[in-house]
Amino acid sequence: FFQAEDGIRYLVRSRGLGDVYKRQTLMRCEVKLYVAGTVFYEDVYAKDYREAKQVALARNPNATVVSVNAR
Repeated sequence: FFQAEDGIRYLVRSRGLGDVYKRQTLMRCEVKLYVAGTVFYEDVYAKDYREAKQVALARNPNATVVSVNAR
């Protein structure tokens, strides 16, 4: 798509949704997990606490999430 400005034409590129997702900041979370009588911690980078919990559980499917904290 070309747009005219002061008689000069230049190409205006769409940034698309991909650029929006790339700009989302990730936070570092410490997820406290419990499995088979053992408590351990998993560091996770995620956009929010819910995603941090999902990532930690995907890595440790038999665990139970005790807490999620930002670091």
